[in-house]
Amino acid sequence: MKNDPYAYPPRLMNRVEAARYVGISTTTFDRLVAQGQLPKSKRFSGNSRVMWDRIALDLAVNDLPDADEGPRQTLTQQMLEQYRNPEKVKEREERERQAEQRLWDEARRLIVRDSGVAWGTLANLLGRDKYDPALISEKTGLNIERTGGAWFGTPK
Repeated sequence: MKNDPYAYPPRLMNRVEAARYVGISTTTFDRLVAQGQLPKSKRFSGNSRVMWDRIALDLAVNDLPDADEGPRQTLTQQMLEQYRNPEKVKEREERERQAEQRLWDEARRLIVRDSGVAWGTLANLLGRDKYDPALISEKTGLNIERTGGAWFGTPK
């Protein structure tokens, strides 16, 4: 391949380039491809050279679980499951809804029982994405007020 004056990564890469792009050895790359955690190669018709698609690699890496998580379903797996078994999807969604409700019940219990809860305790329980007074008020059924470093709630 000729040197190109533009600064963009190639769309297709050979095995060594693809492994380097992902940041692993070629041996590990081959193993992850064989296990289905990384995509298979592409081949143009009439060409014996195999190449890996950079975007497919990006999507596969995005689907890998975080270091502190267990295995999780990829978006593709979720879509296939929904197509193949809608009842199983409904059951999973119900379990997730119940877990979410238990989370909000625990937040309400902490706020009411302790006559206020430290903001750090609530943030650790709920996570940063749910750490919003209006949302906390809506989900717990409490009028929420923050005073100093604590959250206080009174029934609506």
